[in-house]
Amino acid sequence: MADTTQFELIAPEQLIFSCLAEMVVIPGTAGYFGVLPRHISMISTLNAGVIDVYEHGSVFKRIFITGGLAEVTQKRCTVLAESATPLNDSNSVLK
Repeated sequence: MADTTQFELIAPEQLIFSCLAEMVVIPGTAGYFGVLPRHISMISTLNAGVIDVYEHGSVFKRIFITGGLAEVTQKRCTVLAESATPLNDSNSVLK
């Protein structure tokens, strides 16, 4: 199994999604950036855009967020989103 990082997406007052991921691509305010296991620690503000979560070498989850913050450590990537909408269910907005 490939190395993984713990990914968590949190909207106000609730955990929306959590998994082990090979890579997560996030819409930072300076552009999209990828988070891999053992990534350097950082905090970034986020624009509205799509988060792509990778497993087994391909995207397995896509989630639209309206902005927020990301905290990245060597073992974890946590996104605090204003709101989140899974792209496979465009009728439900998670707040």
